[in-house]
Amino acid sequence: MSSAGKALAVTGAAMATCLVPIGSASAVDAGHPAARAYVSSYKGPRIDIDGDTWGQAIATCPAGMVATGGGYEVTSRTLQIIVNAPSGNDGQPTRAWVIIGYNPPGSFMTQLTPWVTCTTT
Repeated sequence: MSSAGKALAVTGAAMATCLVPIGSASAVDAGHPAARAYVSSYKGPRIDIDGDTWGQAIATCPAGMVATGGGYEVTSRTLQIIVNAPSGNDGQPTRAWVIIGYNPPGSFMTQLTPWVTCTTT
């Protein structure tokens, strides 16, 4: 098992969140050297999705950061990704990225790991 988090075996839909940093960088505005933006990517927990099953995985930014993008890793091409999008309340800064997928009947169990890229606010 990698640093992506603990695997979660499911027979129905699954949902989980956690924070595991996978990289970071910083940028300084040349005109404003005191203004810094920190960018980091975080993996959410890996989930197992059996055949004929829906799964949902969420990666969340730490407090004080907002999501600027996200994505996922899968272990099988059979998983059909239905949602790959920011997750949050309308009008509020987005702090999470959600992935929802369906593994069709007859497919072997597959694993889905979400990730989110975050920046300081």
